[in-house]
Amino acid sequence: MSSPAFNYAPLVSSTLIGSLLNFLFFGTLLVQVYVYRLCFPKDHPFVKSLVYFIFLGMLVCTCLIARDAEYRYATAFGDIARWSYTLNSPIYTPILGSFIVMLAQGFFCCRIVVIKRAAWPLAVVIGLISMTQCGCGMGAGIVSYMKSDELHQHVRPVLVKAWLGGAALADILIAVSMTTLLLTAAVVPSTRGVVKSVVRLIIETNILSSVVTLLGLLLLVCIPNTTYYIGAVMVMPGIYANTMLVTLNNRAIARFEAGDGDGDGDALGSFVGSFALPRSSTADASSKEQLAAGGVPGEPMAFARRQDADADEDDLPCLRAGKRGSVYEIEHESQVDARV
Repeated sequence: MSSPAFNYAPLVSSTLIGSLLNFLFFGTLLVQVYVYRLCFPKDHPFVKSLVYFIFLGMLVCTCLIARDAEYRYATAFGDIARWSYTLNSPIYTPILGSFIVMLAQGFFCCRIVVIKRAAWPLAVVIGLISMTQCGCGMGAGIVSYMKSDELHQHVRPVLVKAWLGGAALADILIAVSMTTLLLTAAVVPSTRGVVKSVVRLIIETNILSSVVTLLGLLLLVCIPNTTYYIGAVMVMPGIYANTMLVTLNNRAIARFEAGDGDGDGDALGSFVGSFALPRSSTADASSKEQLAAGGVPGEPMAFARRQDADADEDDLPCLRAGKRGSVYEIEHESQVDARV
């Protein structure tokens, strides 16, 4: 009588689903970064460096995931003993993953300070929680490479739980604090609809990342000694990176609506922040006025409208292409702007 076939599903399914979803989110991130590069070439160098650094980190994670998937589902396919090999999973899941999560959450902490400077203690607390989850995630990845013994096997689940719990807690605090600050801010009646749009974007993006993080935590706690939670944690870096890029690229929609005569669209861009560098003496004077009013130089005053609609189009060559035509015209106009 033949022995029953081995059930591979509990061991293989989570990793397979996580790998496929990671490829999906990386493809989405690639489009997001291209749109950001096209629409916001004059953003502050720090913000652009942050975007490209996160993209580079996601590229490394995706390549490592692809290498492990090729090994497990092609080279070592059918050899269940090789599934016990660690391979590159601690690098792209706890180590790089927790670092990308920290960078994305740090971006939203800066947004909290931009909305209301007096809320900087809250931003600091969220930042500390985010750094704690990053440290726990990196510690879990390092322990995975150490010699397997009773101590390491006990410490690693604790670090993973602290990593996932800290990331979810920071997400919830970011969503609640930004929503409260926006809804309690003094705005003119014409921008109330814009505030609701921004709040909806914040809640939707942070709920998605929180749900995925809590799902991984619940699977780890409720079904221990299994790998079901791995599928959820593998997609965490991609979700957080896309959340940040969605927030940045949302300014393009706002300014496009403003170009069509809808002033509320530009107000939406002011909530998110333009991150643009001052381009002239007029911009420098505006920056001084922003400092006097408690704002941030190079960013529009919160909940205020710009009087110069052409300045908005200068920051959005992708929209100028849609309105005026060729890419050559965009490059030519950029050269003229640089000479001026």
